[in-house]
Amino acid sequence: MHAANTCAFAKSGIAAIIGLYFIHSPSLNAAEWYLEPSISGRVEYNDNLQMRSRDELSATEYAIKPNISLGRRTARSNLQGYLAYEPRRFTEDELNTNSSWINLNGYYGLTERQQINLSFSQIKDTTLESELEETGIIYDRAERNRISVNPGWSYAWSETTALNAAIGYTTVDYDESPNTGISDYDTGSATFSVAYRSSPATMWTLGLGATRYERDDGLVKSENTQLTLGLEHDYTQRLKFSASAGVRQTETEVQRGSLECPAGTTLVPFELIPVLGAPCIDVDTFTPTNFIVVTEPTTGDSTGALASLNTTYQLERGEIGIDISRTVSPSAISGLIVTDKVGVSLSHRFSETLTGRFHASWYQTQNTDDSNTQVDRTYFRVAPSLEWKLARDWRFAAQYRYMKQEREGALDSAAGNVVSLSLTYDWPPYTASR
Repeated sequence: MHAANTCAFAKSGIAAIIGLYFIHSPSLNAAEWYLEPSISGRVEYNDNLQMRSRDELSATEYAIKPNISLGRRTARSNLQGYLAYEPRRFTEDELNTNSSWINLNGYYGLTERQQINLSFSQIKDTTLESELEETGIIYDRAERNRISVNPGWSYAWSETTALNAAIGYTTVDYDESPNTGISDYDTGSATFSVAYRSSPATMWTLGLGATRYERDDGLVKSENTQLTLGLEHDYTQRLKFSASAGVRQTETEVQRGSLECPAGTTLVPFELIPVLGAPCIDVDTFTPTNFIVVTEPTTGDSTGALASLNTTYQLERGEIGIDISRTVSPSAISGLIVTDKVGVSLSHRFSETLTGRFHASWYQTQNTDDSNTQVDRTYFRVAPSLEWKLARDWRFAAQYRYMKQEREGALDSAAGNVVSLSLTYDWPPYTASR
């Protein structure tokens, strides 16, 4: 998608959210507004910024990030938003970039039982930030712009049963760098689910979903259908648990090219190619002719299991979280991919002003039908951090990150170390009722 279309799409998505918000909205006198602005400065050293196994590039980054959380609530509607902009400057000028985030989520109650939902998001960063967190795949560093809009509908069938339906569209654009080997792509999705609350602490969800993926160059198309059964249960006020299991069916079509002699020509013996200057020759005129590229679609089908497990436990002074999942997600190379992820997080308040956090995650990624090993890789990340509350509105944080990626068939792995220091100022929240 060209930049002009991307900008127009972003504006239309914001307009759609605003339209949802004001259509049939209650009187402004019943609305509650809030604003929560903040600003942070960050300095970061990375000894392998591009996560390469050879020719590592180290750099120091300086960034300032103003951001604001805002919203408006009424008895029948709710709108929440987050806006942020981060100019990022490096000791190597060619690495300089600007990141931005727009997240808007809203709903409007049509009746006591029925509501419509709409969410819009735009993330502009590089392939080594949000995409890495989603898939565990490291590409060569390139700027990435992701725009997504998701309208939905919910209906309370009874006191214990609810119906939910949603559609979604996402477009992802990459910087047109010749070294990335990746392509822009679009995805569309549709989901339908039935949720049943069997007890105040337990909810079951049966969901059916479909996703279609297509690269902008037309070389790869994928379609995925899946059926999942989910469970959410609060064992206690401190211990919460959710899990799901399901099956998927994925079909991928890849346009593969081959070199062939044009119609009406024939392949000459190898030893005659230097003499004729071409590998083919016309059977009637004996004119030398070069190969032509012929593309033919090859289709692969696969089925597999999907699963997730998430549990959190509230400690007296912190929290423990475990996240295990197998999901299908889009990639910039080979269509839809399967990602296995295991994550562990821990937070602990040492005092009223000092909090420690630890997060570790492991990813294993592969193509859905095992026909392309280019995305087959393992990624590991560990990140301990400390945060000090210096004053009511000031926070200082220090973080260390270690990352490692091993790629299928590669002789060497890529590893990196990052040290980050940041200072944040949070303005007092502003609220108003009208």
